Amino acid sequence: MTTLKSNGPFTVFAPNDAAFGKLSPGTVSDLLKPENREKLTRILKYHVTNGLITSSQINSMTLPANVEMLEGNTIRVSKDGNNPKVNDATVVIADVPATNGIIHVIDTVLMPPAASLATSFSLNYSLLLTLILTIIFSYTRFL
Repeated sequence: MTTLKSNGPFTVFAPNDAAFGKLSPGTVSDLLKPENREKLTRILKYHVTNGLITSSQINSMTLPANVEMLEGNTIRVSKDGNNPKVNDATVVIADVPATNGIIHVIDTVLMPPAASLATSFSLNYSLLLTLILTIIFSYTRFL
């Protein structure tokens, strides 16, 4: 996908370890199977949007607001008190700078609407792996 090969900027909503712990047992290992690559790609792209969305921008938005993700569907941005939320996930660490955008750490893995998971998009496997490693590296670098 040409978009992810660019310099961005991108906003990534990166789930923390606790978020993955909320998933049903076996979900991650199942998604990592070669036959589920398209499904994993859709889920990963549902965590990324073009452009920068900082916490300051979220605070100035008319909320709730819909933000289109690279996957094609939208997430709902809102606030719970002072805490920014995306769908049902709470932003636990905001505005982590990355070389091609910004990362917001969230406490829940975002899942695209079920109907959209049935539709497939192709993504170069090495590019997908690069995206995953970039998110993990950028996140752990700022812990």
